[in-house]
Amino acid sequence: MNTTITTRERIDTALNHREPDRTPIFEYVLLSPLADLFLGRPYAGDRVNWNAFVEAKGWESAVRQAVVDRVDLAERLGHDMLYVPMNAPPPSEITMVSSDEPGIEDPVEVVRHRNQQVAMMPPCLTTVC
Repeated sequence: MNTTITTRERIDTALNHREPDRTPIFEYVLLSPLADLFLGRPYAGDRVNWNAFVEAKGWESAVRQAVVDRVDLAERLGHDMLYVPMNAPPPSEITMVSSDEPGIEDPVEVVRHRNQQVAMMPPCLTTVC
């Protein structure tokens, strides 16, 4: 008997240490130009395109577009889960916490570097005073 389970059931089954119909899949890092090709438009979730989206649409609309793009990619590629990274800070905070350190290309290292910078900041700069 060939039964197909839902994405949620597949993930729940795997997380409960039972055997699903197949391993749940997701993409940890999918960037331009491949993401652009899959979407048929520039991918807002990529740092390469981010500044252009913020300039054209504003920060909040750029964040919303990045979410739409991530969901569209997951649906088009048949993913079971989404990797959801932290949003880029609003433009007013970019000078306080920069993730564009020269020499860091890996998105995971960029986030790690940004988190280290935030951890070293006085508490008043990382929370509302």
